Parts: sequence; C-alpha cells; structure tokens
Amino acid sequence: MVFFVALLIYPLAVAKNASSEFTYEDYEIEFEPENIPENYEESEATLWLMSEEELLEGEPLVSLLEETSSKVYINDLEIPVEVRRTPTELQKGLSGKVILDASAGMLFIFNTKSKHQFWMPDMNFPIDIIWIEGGQIADISHDVSNDFNSDDPTYYTPAVPVQYVLETNAGFALANNLNIGDEVRWNLVD
Repeated sequence: MVFFVALLIYPLAVAKNASSEFTYEDYEIEFEPENIPENYEESEATLWLMSEEELLEGEPLVSLLEETSSKVYINDLEIPVEVRRTPTELQKGLSGKVILDASAGMLFIFNTKSKHQFWMPDMNFPIDIIWIEGGQIADISHDVSNDFNSDDPTYYTPAVPVQYVLETNAGFALANNLNIGDEVRWNLVD
C-alpha cells in the first residue's frame, strides 16, 4: 500500500542539520536530514507529491508549484502566474495539479484569437476561467466544476474570441471583484 503526502519544501536549512517538524495545512511531516533531496537549494519553494517510500528516498514525483517571476495585473491586483505557450502545455494546463496557490494562476497564451474550448479532464479542483482580449477581461466563467464525464464532456468557451486565458481557483474572480472590462496587463519572465 502506498501513502501519498503533500510536502512543501521552503527553506529547510534547519532540517539539514537536525530533525524538524513542518506543518502545511492538514499535513504534519517530520523530516530527517537524510530525507532532503540532494538537489535541494535553500532558495527553492517547491511543493512535491511524494509516496511514503519516495519521501524516504528524497525523490520528487510531481512538482506542483513553480517559482515564477511572471505576473498578471488586473486593476491593482498582482497575480503570480505559470505561463503556458506550447501546444502540449496549453493542452495539459492545470490537469493533474493537486493544488493552486490561492493568489496565483495559470496564463495561457495562444498564437491566435479564437473561441478556445476548455474542458476539465484530470482536474482536482474547480476553477474560474478569465478570458482576456484587447488588454481587458472579455468574459469570466465562474466556478467551473472539476467533475468530468469522458462520455459527455462539458466544454467552456468565451463569449467572444480571445488570445489569452487566465485560470485561477474557483471564487477568485468574485473574491477580487473582477469584472468584464477590467484592465489586464502582465510582466512575463521566461
């Protein structure tokens, strides 16, 4: 039987020298110095999904949060984003991710403006889809369910053609009072 643990590594210098206990929401994990991955750098902030066996070996299975300097700005709100541009990245999106930081998002940059279709296979949480065109919010799909039926999938599209899409946790748009017509700009770092 394999048990999975969500593990947040964020400067654990103390764990390199002695046992340390770390709590991340509902997870309480004890670290021994030999459990820290050899390729760990103190400046990293990475969330890993690890089996109990993998935890002991210190090998990450899936990187869930990436350090990013890329930001989207909507009105005065700053949103750290992971950027997706390639066909493979655009297709995968947030599928398979276990969590998304409450204040973060994923920005999709398409080559052309269109009524791009989004669906929810392998999603683990509901999202808001913020459709962006012409430097402003063109449409918002609120609280898109992560329930997925492969026999009869639901597709989500914007009201107008767009080239950019921002995915956030469900409720993000309402909680931050985002509306159609709000100004959007970004600073992307490759």
